[in-house]
Amino acid sequence: MNERSFSPSSNGLVSAPRSVASLPRVCVYLESPKMLAYTGIRSALRHHQRALELANIPYTTDPASDYEVLHLHWIGVRSLSSLLRARSKEIKVVIHAHSTDRTTQGSITASGVFAQVGRRYMNFFYKSVDHIVAPSPYTRDLLQSYGIKTPISVISNGVDRSRFQFCAEKREKFRQQFGLKKFTVFGVGQVIPRKGIIDFIEVARALPDFDFIWFGHRLPDWMNYHPALLRAIEGRPRNVHFPGFIEDAAGTFCAGDILFFSSYEENQPVTLLEVASLGLPAIVRNIPAYEGWLQSGINCLKGKTVDDFIGHLKLLAQDSVLRTQLGQKAQKLAEGHRLERVGADYRNFYTSLMGAAAEVDTRLSDRVE
Repeated sequence: MNERSFSPSSNGLVSAPRSVASLPRVCVYLESPKMLAYTGIRSALRHHQRALELANIPYTTDPASDYEVLHLHWIGVRSLSSLLRARSKEIKVVIHAHSTDRTTQGSITASGVFAQVGRRYMNFFYKSVDHIVAPSPYTRDLLQSYGIKTPISVISNGVDRSRFQFCAEKREKFRQQFGLKKFTVFGVGQVIPRKGIIDFIEVARALPDFDFIWFGHRLPDWMNYHPALLRAIEGRPRNVHFPGFIEDAAGTFCAGDILFFSSYEENQPVTLLEVASLGLPAIVRNIPAYEGWLQSGINCLKGKTVDDFIGHLKLLAQDSVLRTQLGQKAQKLAEGHRLERVGADYRNFYTSLMGAAAEVDTRLSDRVE
């Protein structure tokens, strides 16, 4: 079997060649996939599965099947039940740290009210597993600052370089579909306050000669009731578009000229790696999550205020050479996070985990390209 020719069986198990039969069988589990379908968690899950396929690591998505490692991608009730069942059978349990109390705030209605309760539950969950996988050194350090002693390995969410390649035909197709005729700035993510959408709209208001478009799912009001955000969206200028979630992310991103990623808090956004893979420049908010791998003036531009972002966009719109340079450096960054490399990290991780959990190299992907 070719290493890329994996296919799930009827019980959800993905088989591996006999030559790698000694690798542990992994259950990659995400509960409520429909609820999380439009989130970065679902994208990270798909990247995880693809990385395992590229590395010839057998996996299943069925927590009721047989496996040696349970790798959870969420901390819900069904995940907790699977965790407890695995522990009773002495099966190794790993949790992917997609969420912290900081990423929860500004994401759902009354998130601030539930922050303390949520943090205690997260900490309980993270302390109950054998190992944690964090997508970035920032997330690892944050969890350790909470007093979590569980071993933590840093493994990138990765990017599918074969999928995220710039395509001029798709650029033209989606620009026509969305009616984009001017220099285009795009944002990506769920329509929630944490993503910095109010700033995105204010920047657009100051730049009427640019088109601004935000790709992302909008939650129901009962889950995401934020009056200030609703007012900003309803009162947005005519050059701001919200087409919603679009399945062909690679194609829609090609329609833009610059990514303006205005989020206030992240772990390791898959979107940034995907846009980098396309060779497009990005402007990001200067937040701790990007320290060490996003370098302003090298592979992106960073800002803190609306005025900063306006200035950066004006500069890049006028300077095609700088746009190209930033895009090329971003592509080099993306190459260091390609899924083939992530898959190799997982081979080392699972092999070490089964030998002695305490000996797992917690710096597996703590790298800057």
